[in-house]
Amino acid sequence: MRKTRINLICRVLHLHRANTAHPPTFIFHTADNPVVPMQLSLRYADACRQAGISVELHVYERGVHGVGLAIGNPSLCGWTRVLLDGLKPWAS
Repeated sequence: MRKTRINLICRVLHLHRANTAHPPTFIFHTADNPVVPMQLSLRYADACRQAGISVELHVYERGVHGVGLAIGNPSLCGWTRVLLDGLKPWAS
């Protein structure tokens, strides 16, 4: 059932259509996200890589769906710093 759901979501989101028109991509996901399976982020990162798109994927062990900036969550709040550091080469 879960695998079928993941495949359906992938088709709906067109994750398999990553191409060189996509910008460099940053993905942040929590492994125990109850809403969006982590496999979707893994598949999208792989599709980006195969299409030659620069991709950075960070998976954190725990965190609810939609953590936003994760203010007040010491195990997750560092994701914004990682993103900003990753953007530095593109900022000039």
